[in-house]
Amino acid sequence: MSPLKIHKAAYYDPTLNDGIGGYFLFATRQNTAPTNNPAATSGAIANYLQGPIYSVTQSEVFSPTQNYLTDVGVFATSVSAYGNLDQNGNVYQWKDLTGERGLYRGLRGGFWAGGAVTLQSTTFT
Repeated sequence: MSPLKIHKAAYYDPTLNDGIGGYFLFATRQNTAPTNNPAATSGAIANYLQGPIYSVTQSEVFSPTQNYLTDVGVFATSVSAYGNLDQNGNVYQWKDLTGERGLYRGLRGGFWAGGAVTLQSTTFT
């Protein structure tokens, strides 16, 4: 799958703009940062560092013995328009299928120890 298709699967919604389609800022089908609280019962959730709070522990304290990753699908309320889960937070996704330098090559989607800006569709490294 090309980097553009992966990006579209995460951030695009064909029903936006009266059916013309468009991109959300976050892969949780919204333009505001999701919560990082796994106990939330509704709304978008992602595994990332919200302020000083780690998602998995809901604590400001980092523990080197703690596993900070979550299983795929644990945040079922954060599905993309195409049914994809967990394309924001947890671990970065490597976008390099051609090996060539370019705008869409690199890391996308954020990770468990990154802030909300790392989750945004406009952020890539």
